[in-house]
Amino acid sequence: DPSLDVGGFDAAQKLTILSGLAFGTPLDGGKNVHTEGITCLAPQDFTHARAMGYAIKPLAIAQKEEDCVHARVHPTLIPRTSLLASVDDVFNAVHITSDGLGPSLLYGAGAGMMPTAVAVVSDVIESARALVHEGSDSAGAQASPIEQMSFAAAGDFDCQHYLRFTVVDQSGVLATLSTVLGDQNISIASMFQTKQASDDTPVEIVVCTHRARLPDVNQAVSIIDQLPIVRQPTVAVRMDSDL
Repeated sequence: DPSLDVGGFDAAQKLTILSGLAFGTPLDGGKNVHTEGITCLAPQDFTHARAMGYAIKPLAIAQKEEDCVHARVHPTLIPRTSLLASVDDVFNAVHITSDGLGPSLLYGAGAGMMPTAVAVVSDVIESARALVHEGSDSAGAQASPIEQMSFAAAGDFDCQHYLRFTVVDQSGVLATLSTVLGDQNISIASMFQTKQASDDTPVEIVVCTHRARLPDVNQAVSIIDQLPIVRQPTVAVRMDSDL
């Protein structure tokens, strides 16, 4: 059953552990992590992304901002020149940005018989060392407690978005979409339309936005999907050009 993977839940649980180690957030099993899977994506989304110079990758992101941590899991369009864009197959990567060091990347196999065995045995050894050296300053002792942080409200962040609308091909459609997006404070950075296969075939309009709040994007998509010009639910994917 691949639902934990394709739904993003496995990544949310892993992000909770990493956030606890890095920031001191509670280990809640991913309940406070905004989680989206990859089930909404279609082959054409990868085609459109590639044409724009992007790759689509499922990312788990945790960022400390003032007194809380923003944690989220979702597919993301990232530049094809990014190191993360080249992470494929069974490999995983952890991209870390810190004030003193700047960006760094940890990369390695994340699945398969031997990589999984190494990870499990390493955890057992680390736990055994922590028990042996409990209360001492010897190597392997537990790290000192750090200041406890809380998770930010789910969806409380802004970024660029890729939106794919499937609509009828008639005059006024672009104006209607633009009006709804504008009413929700969403600015359009670029837009293109696919070709029709026949006169009665819907067309796809792809919009890339400037930075916008997730609640505003969700509200705009909810309104647009109820319009009679729409033939399929809108696909919305985050974009990050800085990775």
